[in-house]
Amino acid sequence: MTGIDIANLLHEHGLQGALAVAGVVIGFLFMEVRKATERYLGLLERVVAVIEANKAAASDSAEALKDNERAVASLSMAIQTLARETEGEAREVRHGIAGLQTSANAVAEAIKDLIRGRA
Repeated sequence: MTGIDIANLLHEHGLQGALAVAGVVIGFLFMEVRKATERYLGLLERVVAVIEANKAAASDSAEALKDNERAVASLSMAIQTLARETEGEAREVRHGIAGLQTSANAVAEAIKDLIRGRA
């Protein structure tokens, strides 16, 4: 409906034509507002869904991070324990080697003594 059509309606039908036009315009605007509201609600629902998904993902990420922290702490303790045990075993090996060296020296001295005794 053009401006000329509206002017003709007003001219031909007076106040009743104006009210009819106003009713049509109000109806049209009401439908447009309703469509816009429906679009807005649809977008809002999608935004809420994304927020909820992000919230769940963040919660899962936080829990995974806590699990990783616990795992790192456990590994750290295990490494420290292993380092202590390895140091203890290394000490025992050094003592064992020193004992073997002492024994080898004693055997060498005994052999030298035997050789000297025969000579």
